[in-house]
Amino acid sequence: MTLSAQDDLVHPYEHDPAWQESVAVWFFDESIDVGGFFRFGVHPVEGFGRINLFAFREGMHRYRHVDERVRVDVPSAGGDLVVGSARATCDGDTPTYTWDEEECSARLEFEPFYPRQGFGGRAADDAHLQQDVYAGHLECSGRLRGELWLGDETHRVDALCHRDRSWGPRRIDAILTNRMFTGTVGPELSFACNVIQTVDGTVSQVGYVVRDGIVEQLDCFEILPTIRLDGYSVVSGICHIRLQGGDELALEATTIAGQLTPFDDYLCSDHISRVRCGELRGFCDNELTNNPRLGTAAPPFLLDVDGGEGLRPFSAREP
Repeated sequence: MTLSAQDDLVHPYEHDPAWQESVAVWFFDESIDVGGFFRFGVHPVEGFGRINLFAFREGMHRYRHVDERVRVDVPSAGGDLVVGSARATCDGDTPTYTWDEEECSARLEFEPFYPRQGFGGRAADDAHLQQDVYAGHLECSGRLRGELWLGDETHRVDALCHRDRSWGPRRIDAILTNRMFTGTVGPELSFACNVIQTVDGTVSQVGYVVRDGIVEQLDCFEILPTIRLDGYSVVSGICHIRLQGGDELALEATTIAGQLTPFDDYLCSDHISRVRCGELRGFCDNELTNNPRLGTAAPPFLLDVDGGEGLRPFSAREP
C-alpha cells in the first residue's frame, strides 16, 4: 500500500495514553565509514517525548544519547515533529532531519528510491499487529545526504538509508520477541522484513521487497541472527526470503556497529551492517528483541552492542 506525503507530517491524535508519533532512520555511507540510527517521537496525551541518537565513524568513535522523558509541547496536526533539539520536517517527498547536541549534530535530507509503503505482507498478520502493537506505519529506502558533526569532525554524508514513521497507539508491552532486517543496496534492491511474536503467542510476518522500483510481496521469510553471550550483541545474520512470485533471496549481514534501543521496559538492539545479496552490496539494520521470558532488568554486561552515553572511542561499548 502506497502512503502519501501527508503521512510524513504530524497526525491528529486520539486521547489514548498509548498514542505516539515517531520517526526512525538508519543509514551508512560506505565511502567515509560513517553511519547511525536515530529515533525520536512524542506522546501527546502523556505530554513527553523520547529521543535516541546513535552515530559513528567506523574504527574511530561513536556517539549515543538516550532520553526517554523529554518535555515537549503538544504538536499541531500537519506540522513538524519536534523532540528536544531534534526535528523532522517534510516538503513533498523530501523529509529532513536535524538535531543539535553538544557532541553531535546533523542536517540530513532523505531522497526516496520508491514511494512510501505500508508494512505489507500477509493481510492477517498486518491486521493483527495494527490491532495489538501499532496503528499507522510507513517505510521507505533511499539516500540520506547532508552534514553530520561528530565531536570536532564534520562529515558530508551521502548514505544508503532506510526510514520509518509510526503514529497511533503503540502497545509495546504486547511484544514478546522480534527480528527485523531492513535496508537497501540501491534502486536495484530494497527490503523490509519484520517478524513479531506477541505475548499471546501469535507470530506475524510483515514486509516487502522492491526491485528496480517494483514492489513485491513476501510469501515467507526467516531471519537468523548470530548472537553473542550477552544476548543482545549481533555479529552477523542471514535473511532468507521467498517472494510470492517464487523467487528466493538470501541476504547476508555483517555488523559494523550496534546500540541498545529502549522503550521503557522494552529493549531491542539495532545493528548497522554491511549486507550482500549475490553480487549486490549495501547496508541494513539487523534488529532483535531477545526476551522470551518477559524480563525487565537491564543487561548485566554488554559485548559489542553500545549501551553508553556521549562521544567515545569506537571500541568503547560499556553500558
